[in-house]
Amino acid sequence: MRDDSCTKLYDCFYACFFVHSTIESGLPLLNPYKDQNANFRYGANFAVVGATALSTEIMAEKKIVIGLTNSSLNVQLDWMSSHFKTTCSTDCQAKLKKSLFLAGEVGGNEFNYGLLQGKTMNELRNMVPEVVQTIIQGVKRVIGFGLLEL
Repeated sequence: MRDDSCTKLYDCFYACFFVHSTIESGLPLLNPYKDQNANFRYGANFAVVGATALSTEIMAEKKIVIGLTNSSLNVQLDWMSSHFKTTCSTDCQAKLKKSLFLAGEVGGNEFNYGLLQGKTMNELRNMVPEVVQTIIQGVKRVIGFGLLEL
């Protein structure tokens, strides 16, 4: 995969914007789910830089290599499900009502990786329905966890 300074700059800007917006709105910065020593009192961050909606296996079938992470949307939602099973049982609804959980940014990196690896616009356009369907399934899965707002 080639080094693309514009993509890195965008990722940096997006991260800075997110952190600034979170702090300005009075929300706590959430600890990453993978931090075993973290306090998840206010929620957990399941997001992974460079993540995709589509799995690495599906991307490989399309001859697109994901070098940054294999933590697709479904992997992040598996972590979320596991987290809920270990942190709440009968009081899960009450905890979820007061917590903020992040998973994503998904649905764009498939196209970034594809462009950087020389895929044509037509090849990328053909991926759109599958990416959208995967995101829809992910949203339904999150709703199934009992979250009240997205």
